[in-house]
Amino acid sequence: AAEKTGDEEASLRRMVVQLETFLSKSNTLLATLEKCSSQARKARVSDDLRWREVDRTAEESVKLVKGGLAGGGSMGGGGGMGRIGSGERSGFMSGMGEMMSRQVKRSKGGQHSVRF
Repeated sequence: AAEKTGDEEASLRRMVVQLETFLSKSNTLLATLEKCSSQARKARVSDDLRWREVDRTAEESVKLVKGGLAGGGSMGGGGGMGRIGSGERSGFMSGMGEMMSRQVKRSKGGQHSVRF
């Protein structure tokens, strides 16, 4: 019976060592994951601020183009472009949507020309 308890004791010691090793590796992994999470959070905040700045700049650009066209600027005096920013969509993307919706007509020569 004494031999059996010695084997059980040795087995328990191995289990304790394995559990301590597992705990150590788990703590290391947890620290790594927390660090990555923190870096990702900072990157998201930075990215959000950057895209807000891009959107603000784009909206200002659309307003400048719209103002220049409404005032008879050098870009052709309006021709439907004065509606940029109107409608259900707002900001830069609505202006881009209207500019991109211009039709492209294929000429007989096979080249593309923009129809205004």
